[in-house]
Amino acid sequence: MHKVNRITQPKILSDNYEKWTSELIEQIALNNGDYSKVNDKYKNQYNQREIKESLKNMYNGCCCYCEGSISLVSYGAIEHFKPKSLYPELSFVWDNLHYCCEICNTTYKKSQWNDLLLDPSKDDISLYLSFNIHTGEYEAIQENERGKETIRITGINREKLVKKRRQMIAKLSFLNKNLDREQFFKYIQLLEKRYITVYKTFFETINGSIVI
Repeated sequence: MHKVNRITQPKILSDNYEKWTSELIEQIALNNGDYSKVNDKYKNQYNQREIKESLKNMYNGCCCYCEGSISLVSYGAIEHFKPKSLYPELSFVWDNLHYCCEICNTTYKKSQWNDLLLDPSKDDISLYLSFNIHTGEYEAIQENERGKETIRITGINREKLVKKRRQMIAKLSFLNKNLDREQFFKYIQLLEKRYITVYKTFFETINGSIVI
């Protein structure tokens, strides 16, 4: 997980978010305040190709939480930082939308949110979370509550992710020690776009010891 710079919202959202929000709030009222009873066509108007593509580009095709590359066989999800079921008025607000893999979105984050959760487009993640290159896990810096709560809610230290990160670190170390320049640089070109925290931490740890 790392900080990204939010890009300009797509035109379809800036042109329609007020209308979509008004329609949604009206439908909630017509259903006696029960968001769950509102027809999906009012709740999911954010699910537009242009919006998803903008978020995908903003996160370089990777999940905003685990940094995993969202492959061609995965549709990816538009994640609402503050859940739309709890904050329907924010359903179509650009600053509340992120790009997320299905596992982070539906298995871990789901409809969880509180004031401690780190926002990758607003918070400087490096002030709260560090990456342990030996364990493959994120750690809350000085046991800060925002870091710990973000790890808990997003599940970024789940077993499969940790194993994948450790495999990447092992491969980087092997290629570097064996001075396989061609394979090494092919691999780092991949990682500098995906799993960027693993990539950055590896280079910070070896502190310039790579032979170019």
